Amino acid sequence: IEAKQTEKIMYLRNKRPKWDDSVGGHVLNFHGRVTKSSVKNFQLGCDELGDDTVLQFGRVDKNKFTMDYQYPLNAVQAFAICLASLDGKIADTKGFE
Repeated sequence: IEAKQTEKIMYLRNKRPKWDDSVGGHVLNFHGRVTKSSVKNFQLGCDELGDDTVLQFGRVDKNKFTMDYQYPLNAVQAFAICLASLDGKIADTKGFE
């Protein structure tokens, strides 16, 4: 790949949870938007934009999730990432009973 083709690539990374003594575990700050603990919850950041969260996805009820996104992602990209994060987990219907 030529250098000109890679200048527009933005790399996203999973935000790492921080240890919280009050809950005795690792947590991410979803600013009240995610209300249920789940292994499916995640936040993505973009180093080029500082510490901003560009995508967050998390459980709000037994079978309901919320998705928040911002630049550089559009709605289709954000939805595709969230949908892909469920791959392999959707077939495991034990969690959805």
